[in-house]
Amino acid sequence: WVCLTWALSLALMVCTVFLSMRTIWCHVCATRRSGFTRGFHVSLGVRADLTVAILALPLSHGVTAAIQTVFPGTSEVMAFIRTLHFSVSIMKCIFLFHILAGGDDCIGAMLPKSPVKAFNAPPLCCIFCWPCCKRPLRKPRDIQIFLLAIKQFTICAPVITLVDILVKERASSGKTDNIMDRVVFLLVASSSMTAMWAFNALSGLIAPIVQQLRREYPAPSMRKFVTIHMLAGKIIDLLVVLAMQRLHGTLCVKDWRPFASMMSGFLVVIVSFVLAAVGPQMFPWCEAMYRPRDEQGLPQDLIPLLQLNGVNTHEWPALSSLVLKVPPVTEECEQHGPSFQSTTTGEALRDGSCCGAAGGQSQNRLSDHSLIV
Repeated sequence: WVCLTWALSLALMVCTVFLSMRTIWCHVCATRRSGFTRGFHVSLGVRADLTVAILALPLSHGVTAAIQTVFPGTSEVMAFIRTLHFSVSIMKCIFLFHILAGGDDCIGAMLPKSPVKAFNAPPLCCIFCWPCCKRPLRKPRDIQIFLLAIKQFTICAPVITLVDILVKERASSGKTDNIMDRVVFLLVASSSMTAMWAFNALSGLIAPIVQQLRREYPAPSMRKFVTIHMLAGKIIDLLVVLAMQRLHGTLCVKDWRPFASMMSGFLVVIVSFVLAAVGPQMFPWCEAMYRPRDEQGLPQDLIPLLQLNGVNTHEWPALSSLVLKVPPVTEECEQHGPSFQSTTTGEALRDGSCCGAAGGQSQNRLSDHSLIV
């Protein structure tokens, strides 16, 4: 059965790599419609670059998990590699939502104006679920809190994980330090839980906005794609370890830890294969995602990209005429979780006539500029 597990994991890994590379290649080919080339910086445009980085998650998870299945002793190193990739990908997912929504103007116009429990998101939902936590969203302070919580994970997670590997190696050699083990465990848990909470809360606010602006973009599915990768490594490892501890007496093995690492890797390979298979449905490469190049206009996502990099486009006279003003219209919106009320542009936003920055072909152009940012 060990050889069968190895064979299945390697077969699933090959299928995962093939499906992931095929989806990535389709996105690469689709960017040519928008006039993007790789150029000196090996870039496909901000939208495709962010999408490809997220679509590579099943690839990295599948390959490292298959290696972990065949060589259980490398489980810590493989988990470290998965953490490196994932810690960067969750930030890229938020950036992608910003681009698909059309930038700060469209997001700010559709954020809820009525009191909401913005911080009520797992795994810290038990802390922010009380009625006193319901209040109007403070912009941009609350958004900045979420972004800082995610960025700290991008910086801290690889360092803490590396320290954790060194501590475990020291413990395996007989030099145990209970205090250091507890400190590292608390750091890993606090950093991971804070990042998971911030990502769930922020994506829970922005993903429905993207879905309302452009129904062609399955933003909630994109969010689930990243969230499942977040849970795959942590939850599977925990469940397998708990199961092995209970079955330790019935197993005919001296040490259950290599067996647990092998089974954990095998399960992660299965999850990666499933996510690679559904990747094309969650990240489509249709014309709504990569609109045809407009020779009379500007490149796709220009204004959202400038805003993403800290440029306040309203302060630049040359850019202010390109930023579309969004008239406030109150509309009831359903968030993925509690319902909230937001200020939107109604049907004009949905069909792309005002916020064409969401990426589709605009139906209402601006005077001589004819610009869809």
